[in-house]
Amino acid sequence: MIQTTFKWLFAAIPAIMLTVALLVWFLPPAVGVRAILQAPERESLALFDVAVLNPGEPPQYGQTVLIRNGIVVAVQPRESALPGGYRRIDGAGHWVMPGLIDLHAHVFDESDLAVMLAYGVTATRNMMGSQFHLRVRSAISEGKLAGARLFSAGPTLDGTGAPLHRVVSTPEQAVQAVRESVADGFDLIKVYDEVRPEVFTAIVGEANVLGIPVAGHLPADVSLDSILAAYVSVEHAEELWQNQLHEATDADIDQVAAQFVAHDTALVSTLNIVQRLVEVCGGGEAALTDQDSHYINPVIATMGRMGLQPWISGARNCENFASTVRSMGRITARFHRAGVRIGVGTDYGPHLTAPGGSVHAELQQLMRIGLSNDEVLVAATRTSAAILGRSQTLGRIAAGYAADLLLLAQDPRQDLASLQRIDTVIADGRAYGPKELQQLLTAGTDHAGVLLTIGRMLGR
Repeated sequence: MIQTTFKWLFAAIPAIMLTVALLVWFLPPAVGVRAILQAPERESLALFDVAVLNPGEPPQYGQTVLIRNGIVVAVQPRESALPGGYRRIDGAGHWVMPGLIDLHAHVFDESDLAVMLAYGVTATRNMMGSQFHLRVRSAISEGKLAGARLFSAGPTLDGTGAPLHRVVSTPEQAVQAVRESVADGFDLIKVYDEVRPEVFTAIVGEANVLGIPVAGHLPADVSLDSILAAYVSVEHAEELWQNQLHEATDADIDQVAAQFVAHDTALVSTLNIVQRLVEVCGGGEAALTDQDSHYINPVIATMGRMGLQPWISGARNCENFASTVRSMGRITARFHRAGVRIGVGTDYGPHLTAPGGSVHAELQQLMRIGLSNDEVLVAATRTSAAILGRSQTLGRIAAGYAADLLLLAQDPRQDLASLQRIDTVIADGRAYGPKELQQLLTAGTDHAGVLLTIGRMLGR
């Protein structure tokens, strides 16, 4: 349904854009990354007299968080002596918590990552990768570019020739694709809908040998148990609704949830993107404009408008679709109650959802289906870090963890909206105060041109 629309979205691009795309394909790959905003220098920082909130744990009041070389080196009582060489940031009355994580994004522009950071998203997992993402990942880690910490899947592995996907129709092709993704340095393998069982087995087998995680959709011809045994996370509650739980009773949902728990496989539910379609359904062109639309790359925005036409025109049955989206929320809520780990992801990119702000909308969706504020914060930090395979370095504030932190004036457990009123973001030990946060937002409107964007979408 939604994913199928995005999968074939390129079919709607006018002939002139396809011609441009072909021209770009024969150009040399882009060298380097657009330096839209350089990250500030790392500093040794002391966040003095703060309440430290690790979601899911009791707060620690009156603490000082010491940061050096991008790492938290100590969390100590404010009465303890402050070592020399640290810049003190007075945080009396403020809260500090780990940065937010978006586990399902589609990054096509450096500007996306700047906006994400301004919204407190300090790490993201890109789920359709190319060489561009490897270059951006390096630029951010080296401080040459200001933006959220980036992890990326390699090219999406699929059984058909969909745009932006790599076709793997034999086990031999599958093994080669996995090897190339590992050799290139991607962080995970993403599997899509049309992969055949023997190809799926080859992907998973080679990934296990090479030690790279696998995540993705639910191939129709592969058993759910085989998928859950292989995946670190299933992407989209929509996939479950379409492929497993279309006419499900509560007992059916609980049975599938038990399979997830048995395999310790997470669900990245991406509820907000389908809720977005409910909100624009039948609303016409006026329904597509929101306050963050200027942060969307114009090429991606054009594709989004094309993909949304069946909804905004009212060609879809809006009432039935709204009922379907409520079913996706019901599946996610029952999974959560059954002990399935829920990760936070937005699927931003298609359907005119913007980077950064869509994470906060996703948190609100999780709250609406019944998670407490603290459980939502756990999902956005500790659980999402574990799904990334970074539970020992991200998602908590403790000695040895990366200094990816948010300084807030309010306790976010009392009001999730306070996450949108950030005082300071610290990313990899680099401090972004009010002035720097505004610079990030300004950089978020500095979009790559049409040729460059299309070239990146083609994997250049």
